[in-house]
Amino acid sequence: MERSVEQAAGMMRPLQEAMDRFAEITGEGEGADGLIHAAVEASGRVKAVTFNPRIKRLDEKALAGEIVAAVQAAQKDAANKRQEMLTEAIGDSIPFAKNFGVDKALEQIQQIEESFSRSMKQHVEELERIQRTFE
Repeated sequence: MERSVEQAAGMMRPLQEAMDRFAEITGEGEGADGLIHAAVEASGRVKAVTFNPRIKRLDEKALAGEIVAAVQAAQKDAANKRQEMLTEAIGDSIPFAKNFGVDKALEQIQQIEESFSRSMKQHVEELERIQRTFE
């Protein structure tokens, strides 16, 4: 049983390290004309938007479209970086991770971890029950 716990912990360690590094991810993107640059956190939250001085040539509608395009490109970049980091952390050890996005994979891993914890708790309770019968 201890070996199983150690193996599970060993499998979870690289994933936890990757999750800890998610905060370091910055996605970057530009609008179609390259006049707007956006940076977002791993979660997709906007960190910064910068404008090229030539932006003054755009009307309101075009400006809004460029801002949206830059932010969306940055969010896509952040999602790709999250996926790469997760894939690097788990390799081929968790095959379903490649079939889902990062969020789905993390959700699935959390469910596995919770199920494992419940199972281990049941085993410990059973061992304690057996131990009490010998006391």
